[in-house]
Amino acid sequence: MIIQIALFIILAIVNGLIDGRLINSGKNIDHTSSAIIRGILLGMISLLNFKVFILGASIFWIIFEMVLNLTRKKPVLYVGFTSKLDKLTRKIFPKNTGVYYLLVKILVLVLSIIGVLI
Repeated sequence: MIIQIALFIILAIVNGLIDGRLINSGKNIDHTSSAIIRGILLGMISLLNFKVFILGASIFWIIFEMVLNLTRKKPVLYVGFTSKLDKLTRKIFPKNTGVYYLLVKILVLVLSIIGVLI
């Protein structure tokens, strides 16, 4: 499973860098199709083990967004205004959005780790 986790991390970093550069160059990112493609890749890496897939998705979620934000020269905990998930997050957490969003991601990660261990 360590190799799978390493692959999840590499995938998140590479995708965060690519998307960040695309956004910086003025390109619009289709988050839905990107998520589907990344989900398929995560499924292949996890060897279709649901628990490992959820763990990989939570690892990817945290690392990807941090790398994306840093590539865009935004604060690490920046939450945008255009994606559906960012809009929902801002609606649920109107103050300290990034901090609460990170706490939600960490909670999902902890629950996914517990799920793999059970």
